[in-house]
Amino acid sequence: TAGVENADIVIWPESAVEAWLPEDLRRLPSEIMPDLPAGTPFLLFGARSARDDVASPSPTVFNSAFLVDRRGEVIGRYNKQVLLAFGEYIPFVSVLSKLPGMPPIGKGFTPGEGPRTLDLSPAVKLAPLICYEDLMPELSRRFVAATQANLFINLTNDAWFGQTVAPWQHANLARWRAIETRRALVRATNAGLTSVISPTGAILKTIPTFRPGVLTATVPLLQGETFYVRFGDWFGWIASATLLCFLVVRQCAALF
Repeated sequence: TAGVENADIVIWPESAVEAWLPEDLRRLPSEIMPDLPAGTPFLLFGARSARDDVASPSPTVFNSAFLVDRRGEVIGRYNKQVLLAFGEYIPFVSVLSKLPGMPPIGKGFTPGEGPRTLDLSPAVKLAPLICYEDLMPELSRRFVAATQANLFINLTNDAWFGQTVAPWQHANLARWRAIETRRALVRATNAGLTSVISPTGAILKTIPTFRPGVLTATVPLLQGETFYVRFGDWFGWIASATLLCFLVVRQCAALF
């Protein structure tokens, strides 16, 4: 947390806290809670959380983001809604587990409910996106349309990609969420690319992959709804259907 005095919030990435936390956590344990610099009232971080005892046969667990104040009091939480197949859950597990000779398969993570913002104040409403949720146009659209979120925060663990182009691809695809909604996007990653993306999609600041550092930035908080937020994907579907009809008519005309 050094170098972020008087910041409005400190953001840690997905899986920043490795310990399992109770889903209904009221206060972050002192051994985990950092000493926030003077004038910095909030900490947002990613962690795994559990509704039950994680040692039980089939616990209900989540990939979560917690917002705490400088005393460690939890003032908001968000559970990832769109889970990664085979990484966070096994598709068709109820069927696969019944196959002869199949070893026990856990149910994996449970999707959270949402959209749900984490609010620093009535005027600052954070839309948390965990991992590849920042690649989902409809999810970002619902956050803005349903909650009037005015800043996207992406908590990501891209370390498993290693020194490849994948983290850059992830960051560049995430830029579209800012463009579609006209909201700034802050990406906090544990291995890069930590970055700040403007509401027009420009990458303003970044920390490259596998390089330690602290990124500070001032971001705009825009209001209002874009054409996409208001009307969704219908224009794309109509354009696709029109093109398909044109191609069918053209092919029929060529045949007859």
